[in-house]
Amino acid sequence: MWDIVRWGERLARLLNGVTWDEYRGDEEKQVAVERCIEVIGEAARYFSNEFKRTHPEVPWRDIVQQRNVIAHGYFFLEHDRLWGVATVEVPRLLAQLAPLLDDQPDDPERNETEN
Repeated sequence: MWDIVRWGERLARLLNGVTWDEYRGDEEKQVAVERCIEVIGEAARYFSNEFKRTHPEVPWRDIVQQRNVIAHGYFFLEHDRLWGVATVEVPRLLAQLAPLLDDQPDDPERNETEN
């Protein structure tokens, strides 16, 4: 779950202050957004079916399906859709997961920069 949160937060930082027009014209930003959404979807695949049934408010299937669209090389990605996922759905997902989180585990990236 923390992987989803970390990548969701990374996505929020990446798009902080970015408009749709800026995003649409920035291929690097688009690729970075794709990667964040892909990793979130990959992490969602590893929750048990029991856990997913216990938390039906989270759109598990949609999250994984979006990851599949990105990961399996479907050659045309709808960036207006990815923008909506990044700016609406991922923040909503983070809000849904917040009450389910335990204490944050050590963050290897943060530890590397602090040492």
